[in-house]
Amino acid sequence: MRTLVLNKNNIVSDGNNSRFRYSFSSPIKFEEGDKIALSNAQIPYSNFNIMSRYNNNQFTYTHPNTATTYSVVFPDGFYDVDTDMNYFLQQVMIQNGQYLVNGSGENVYFLKISTNQSRYRIQLDCFLVPSTLPTGWTNPASFNLTTFGGKCFAFNFPATSSFQSLLGFNTGTYGGGVATSSFLGSNVPSPALVNSYMITVPTLITQSNVNPNYSSALYAITPNVDFGNNIIVEPRQLVFIDISPGTYSYIDVILCSGDDGSQLLLQDNNSLIFLVLKSRNE
Repeated sequence: MRTLVLNKNNIVSDGNNSRFRYSFSSPIKFEEGDKIALSNAQIPYSNFNIMSRYNNNQFTYTHPNTATTYSVVFPDGFYDVDTDMNYFLQQVMIQNGQYLVNGSGENVYFLKISTNQSRYRIQLDCFLVPSTLPTGWTNPASFNLTTFGGKCFAFNFPATSSFQSLLGFNTGTYGGGVATSSFLGSNVPSPALVNSYMITVPTLITQSNVNPNYSSALYAITPNVDFGNNIIVEPRQLVFIDISPGTYSYIDVILCSGDDGSQLLLQDNNSLIFLVLKSRNE
């Protein structure tokens, strides 16, 4: 058996940090019965879940008493629902002067994105804006309660953006009524965007049994670490896949989304992949 090591020096410069090329010193002929397996790998969990190139980086909100549309545009990054996404929404509302401070000195916002764990859904909350300042509260941004009071803001998810798909919501408007309201997504959320990685070897594998939807798949990985950490892959035993017979001068290895097969865009180029080649006589 022969071991091949691929690292950042093998990355093909396409801007994605997920395509590797191992070039042989001279062409190698693979016969019927030759096989390939993943020995181990270390892959940084570094694909952003929100990016302008994915067209999932923005939504808007409105209030029925005004004709103004307020945009929420996320910088490219990886966002957790309860902290990052909701926090960013709060910052936009602060910039727009749409908040109050309660008697405990805490900011009060009128839109919220959160995880409803018991229902396995993302929840949107639209809170009623008071018409007058509650006793003991302050209004440091001079939020116009005369204009906005008595009704709720509304989330708007247009068909031109796919942000709502991360949350499990359909295109539409949620909120804007005269009472506080909550909405649960119609679908199972997918806030990570990519739920699994697929290591593929399209130059050598054409009939994989790892995943029937991806003929070049070598190994499937489920990220089991926090964003920014390394995904460590150590198969308990080598799972060999048949190599398509032919003569090859190089091997391409591509990290893809296990959800739709698209090539991953990784922010970190420090991947390390070990492959094992086995001839039909071994």
